Amino acid sequence: MIKNLQTQQQKSKRLSKILLTGILALNLTMVEASDHMDKGLFNIVHDLSDFYAFKNPRDDEHVVFVLNYHPNANKNAGWFSKPTRFSPEHKFVVALREAKIGAIGAKTAFVLNDTQYRFSCVFEIPTEDDDQIQTGNCVAPSGESLSVNVNDQHGSQGKTFKVFAGLRSDPFFMAAMKILKNFKSNSTDYPDPGSNDLAGQNVLSIVIEANIKANFSTVDTTLFALRSEILTQEAQPKRLDSIGRPEVTNMVLGVPCLNFLIFKKSICEEFNQQDTFLKNRNNKKEIMSNINLNLKRWDNMDKQVDWPLVDDNHPLSELMYADYLVMDFAKPFDDSGYFEIENSLLAEEQHTTSGGRWLNEDVVDNILTMYISHGRKHYSDFVNGPTKPANKSFPYVRSPN
Repeated sequence: MIKNLQTQQQKSKRLSKILLTGILALNLTMVEASDHMDKGLFNIVHDLSDFYAFKNPRDDEHVVFVLNYHPNANKNAGWFSKPTRFSPEHKFVVALREAKIGAIGAKTAFVLNDTQYRFSCVFEIPTEDDDQIQTGNCVAPSGESLSVNVNDQHGSQGKTFKVFAGLRSDPFFMAAMKILKNFKSNSTDYPDPGSNDLAGQNVLSIVIEANIKANFSTVDTTLFALRSEILTQEAQPKRLDSIGRPEVTNMVLGVPCLNFLIFKKSICEEFNQQDTFLKNRNNKKEIMSNINLNLKRWDNMDKQVDWPLVDDNHPLSELMYADYLVMDFAKPFDDSGYFEIENSLLAEEQHTTSGGRWLNEDVVDNILTMYISHGRKHYSDFVNGPTKPANKSFPYVRSPN
């Protein structure tokens, strides 16, 4: 009897190890991709993976926000899984603050005023029936509210905005493992072609397209700071995760963020739970120390200094600490607008695009080139596009894999 029980326990342990190995194998490829998994494997239910913001490529009066959530989301039910749903316990938010240029050149910075605009979405509890439609409700700064059925390709259309929510092909692309390996070994050697470690994966997307005049005041400024976040639905909401710029936690805050089996709060989780619109926040000294250390390391990757320090700080450190996208609603759409506003200010020039971040933009090449050489030499991971390139019409992100 005892021997049989011990045998059963041994089998159970072996099965547990096999299952854990399988889970790790399924998620390994997304450990270092954008903000995928920066909260750890066991906090994935409130993990934002990406945030995009861009002018409608075909309608200059509308702006689009794409909030991606729950990396490696499931499309179908299986032995150990169900189709991934939006958490009914959380509120999904796109937040904007009016901005003005505070400084240019090596100390480029933005000054944000107190005026804030918020799009927020909440979702109902799905039933046990895998085919049951999950519904949600989204509210715009205009005050308009829209009900949306998850995975309805057409979304919901109102007078001042429209919204889609559902499973989509992950638009991010990156040779994540190779970049991590090169960072650890101080190498700039990337194979051509590269391997997209996000290939074939899905995410849950919320796509909001808003009429600019109906939702924002552009009297004082057309410049805005933007981020996405997940909050608890409490009287005093807690921020569980946020993302503005791509790759801040995993490529700038560095190694502490690359442990996807995080059981305790890391500096990266603390950073993502802060109000990144604020200039001074808790633990700024340690966070800035990490940011400066890693930016200096990226700059020295090719054995040449392209970013001279200013008061012992890297010129990009305060911009990375201010983890939000920047857009100018008065400027036109550009499919390579990420960091164009900031780069122009660093060069003491006028920006020409609306900035933000387009879905198909190769931000990884942009980041590698910017961090390593300040644009002097182009660097690439040789992954040139997502699994399914985005459309230039609503809902922009493509059907799931």
